[in-house]
Amino acid sequence: MPEKRFKNNLQKIISGSFFWGRQDDNRLQYFDDYNDPAGVGYHHEEWYVPARYAQTQKSIWSQSYVDPHSLQPMITCTVPLVEEGKFVGVSTVDLKLEGLADLFAEAGREVNGYLFALDRNDKFLAFPDPELIRKKSDQGEVRPTLGFIDSNSLCHRDKRFGP
Repeated sequence: MPEKRFKNNLQKIISGSFFWGRQDDNRLQYFDDYNDPAGVGYHHEEWYVPARYAQTQKSIWSQSYVDPHSLQPMITCTVPLVEEGKFVGVSTVDLKLEGLADLFAEAGREVNGYLFALDRNDKFLAFPDPELIRKKSDQGEVRPTLGFIDSNSLCHRDKRFGP
């Protein structure tokens, strides 16, 4: 019986996901949400699926998103893990983008202009006036909408940015 329990625990470790998030005091905390059998899992997530079919072990960048735990704008870098030619999982790093707008604002002042950045899906990552690119919510403060609009939406919202 102990041998069977050991093998089951070992299998969970081998096939599990390991996720740490940085806390307010800068310490890392381990989260086991992705390993919850009753949970939604991660095998169908936008940052995971392309890695399964990648031809090489080069990094794959996700679209940008707002992390639901930290409420920080982020992007995920994923590298497929391959052993003996077989896909066995991924290694990921979530990068916080919160300082990007400040960095671009400072660089814009140096060139007497402004800089902005878009992700691979044309969604804003940084812009001099974040209120212009923030998604609007009709549900007030109870359930705020997270994230940023794309460049086409900005053109419709503010005619100064149209063609």
